[in-house]
Formats: sequence, C-alpha cells, structure tokens
Amino acid sequence: SRGLDMAVKNANDGISIAQVAEGAMNESTNILQRMRDLSLQSANGSNSKAERVAIQEEVTALNDELNRIAETTSFGGNKLLNGTYGTQSFQIGADSGEAV
Repeated sequence: SRGLDMAVKNANDGISIAQVAEGAMNESTNILQRMRDLSLQSANGSNSKAERVAIQEEVTALNDELNRIAETTSFGGNKLLNGTYGTQSFQIGADSGEAV
C-alpha cells in the first residue's frame, strides 16, 4: 500500500539521518581526543614558546574543524548538529500515529 511504502521510506530516512549524525559525531570525538592530548602536552613545563604556539595553533584549527562539522552536517537540507534540527518524528507505520 502507498502508506506502507511511505512508512518504509520514512524509516530509511530516519536510519540515514542517524548514520550521518553518527559519522560526524565519531569525527568530532576524534578531534576532541586530539585536543585533550594537546592540552596534556601543553601542561608540560618543558615546552618551548615555539612549541606552545604550535600546540595552540593546532587546537585553534581543531576547534574550527569542530565548528565546521556542526555547521555542515546535514540531511535533506536540514542541519543536524548545530542545534537547529530540534525534535523530529518519523511515521514508520501505515497508519497515522505510528511514529518514532
């Protein structure tokens, strides 16, 4: 039935959205772990000024990348990670009210 076909499409879209967001979150986690490592490295009192500057430059670049991920991760024209997506539901049954 047409309703069931649409429900399957909606469910697949929901899965795709979750996969896109998951990929971006995994990338963000890797960036945050690198930023943590750099923070620990910068706490070492034996770093030269040049080393501290280099660490700060990398942290700044990583922060910019986090912001880029948040602003560009999207599905169907909707940004997923910048705080504007909000709460969405997907009808996954043939009848109205069967949504997640």
